Amino acid sequence: MAFHQIRKDGVIVARWKRADGTIGTKSRHPDTNEYWKDGDEADAWGAWMEDLELRGIAPDYRRKPKKKPEPEPEQEEAGDAGVTVNEWFARWWEGLDVGLRSRGNYAYLFRAHVLPEWGDWELADIKASDVNAWEQRMIKAGYARDGVASGARTRLATLLGDAVTEGLIGSNPALRQRHRGRRSGVGTAGRGREKSAITPFEAVCLSERMGVLSGRDDEFIFGVTLAWGRCGTAKRSACNASTCGSAGCASTGNWSRTAAGSTWPLRRTTRTATSTCRRSCRIC
Repeated sequence: MAFHQIRKDGVIVARWKRADGTIGTKSRHPDTNEYWKDGDEADAWGAWMEDLELRGIAPDYRRKPKKKPEPEPEQEEAGDAGVTVNEWFARWWEGLDVGLRSRGNYAYLFRAHVLPEWGDWELADIKASDVNAWEQRMIKAGYARDGVASGARTRLATLLGDAVTEGLIGSNPALRQRHRGRRSGVGTAGRGREKSAITPFEAVCLSERMGVLSGRDDEFIFGVTLAWGRCGTAKRSACNASTCGSAGCASTGNWSRTAAGSTWPLRRTTRTATSTCRRSCRIC
C-alpha cells in the first residue's frame, strides 16, 4: 500500500512498493517536476505506481550511478608508426642547415657508414648495445677510433637526437655513455707519449741557476743528478757504488744527512781516501 513521509525540511515524499519488493521514493511529480502539494496527492500517485508495478509497465525512477568517462584511446599517426632510419633521414636531410663543407662530410658518413648499417632499422628498435657493437666493428675493420668510427657515431646521434625532439622515439640510443670503459680523449684510445716535464737543456739551466743563487757548486750537481735519475715524490733512487764512486763521490765527496732521520738539506762531507759510498748516500 502506498504511503507518504515528510522529511525534516518539510518536503513530502511519496513511497510505494515495487514488484521486486523494494520501496520506491519520489519527492516530485515526474511530469511537472513540482513538489507534492499534500499527502493525498503523494498517496494517489504512489498507488498509481503500485498498479503499474503489478502490470509490469512501471517506469524505473531509481537513480543510476554515473559512469566515469572512458579515456579515449591514443591515436597514433599513421605516418609516424614504424618509421625507419631511411624514411626519417629523407625528412631530416631536407631541413639540415649546415655549411657546404660540413654538408659534404655529413653526406659521406651517412652514405658510406650510417645508412648501410641502420637504414632499414626502425627508430624504436635501435638499442645502445647495438650502436656500441657497430662502433667496435668499425674500429676492428681498421677505421680510426677518433676519426671515422667516432664521426659516424656522432652523426647517428645527431640524427636520432632530432628524432627525439620530433617525438618519434623516447631517448637517443646513440649517445655515448659516460664513465664507462676507456678514458675519453686521446688516452688509451690513441693517447700519445706523455711529454716530459722538463727537457735535458732546461734541467742543466735550472741546475746552474740553483748553483748561482746558492753560491754552492754542489747544488748544480745535485740538480743534474735529480734530472738524470728522474727522481720524484713517488720514486726513490739511491746511488750505487759504481755511479757514486765515479761520477758522484769521487768528484764531489760523499753525501750524508745533516740530522738523523732527515733527508733535506744534504751537505757535502770530506772525501775519504778510498772514496767509498755509504748507505746514507741517497738522492731523494
